[in-house]
Amino acid sequence: MKSDPKISAIIVNWNGKRLLRDCLNSIERTEYSNFDVVVVDNGSNDGSVEMIRNEFQWVDVVLNEANLGFVKANNIGIKHALKKGADYVFWLNNDTKILDKNWLRSLVQVAESESRIGIVGCKLVFPSGKVQSAGGYLDYRSFHHYTDGNRTAKVDYVVGAAFLVKREVINKIGLIDEEFSPGNFEELDYCMRARAAGYWTVYTPRVVIVHIAGATFGKTSWPTPATYKNGIRFYMLNYPASWIMTANLFIILSVFFKRKDERYRMGPRNIKLKEDWILRIKSLINAYLVNILNSPKILHKRHNRMEKVWN
Repeated sequence: MKSDPKISAIIVNWNGKRLLRDCLNSIERTEYSNFDVVVVDNGSNDGSVEMIRNEFQWVDVVLNEANLGFVKANNIGIKHALKKGADYVFWLNNDTKILDKNWLRSLVQVAESESRIGIVGCKLVFPSGKVQSAGGYLDYRSFHHYTDGNRTAKVDYVVGAAFLVKREVINKIGLIDEEFSPGNFEELDYCMRARAAGYWTVYTPRVVIVHIAGATFGKTSWPTPATYKNGIRFYMLNYPASWIMTANLFIILSVFFKRKDERYRMGPRNIKLKEDWILRIKSLINAYLVNILNSPKILHKRHNRMEKVWN
């Protein structure tokens, strides 16, 4: 009888003690014979590590002396998981809750159903039950989350809050690109690189996970300066040339304008100037300057999407 593939769930934590406790309590009910949990702690000083060691002795802890950000910490966790023989690595945010004890088996069944499937994501919902993300697709304006994902489907990307990837994919394309540090757009880029290497990204509604979106980053305003930097970089790396100008136009417009009434689409009668547009434009200008300075490296990666990244 074939044994279950080994899964390593990687959770990055920075001063998220309460969220992490809830997350680990929900994972503890998992019914799967061959998985472990690795918490990569980014120098927390809120008692997170002590809490893990006292309450969750079955969790493996990797300690960073400082806050390295989401991307670098995840890469440390991935290397750790591969050394321990993981067949799959599952990135999981600390602000999530697992609802079904068979969640991991369901994800693996989808991943094992087709050799070309390299990445699997699930339905993410807000605590209210409203769908947050059900896979996503890209177009010239930006990126979009499906909101009616009631069937398993091949998609452009899945959100990194709950992200299952085969070891085979990591062996072929490497780690997350740390130029997306501290975080944002790194999972979209990873899906694009995997696709260039011949792998599918698949969404399944068979697993539902609660994601308290934004809790990990606290009260940081959105978009952050890193969001602009990484969004522009993502477009430069992955979008067709015919899309890039339009995508950047939408970024610029989003800096200045928002909808008057969130219930309706933005249009001439439903638009107003953002109160913090001056602060946003400063962040956007800086983001463009950073990417212009890095354009030789970005262009090299654009033309070598299958180049293995091993930071």
